[in-house]
Amino acid sequence: MSIQDVRTLTQSQGDFGTGSRAWLAMAILWCKTTLLS
Repeated sequence: MSIQDVRTLTQSQGDFGTGSRAWLAMAILWCKTTLLS
């Protein structure tokens, strides 16, 4: 997953509040995998 993927997810959500929890969980997972790799 790249920053572009994150931007795409954010744009697809439209209103950030709609899927903020799912988006946040994905962002945290991405950060963890990036830091651990």
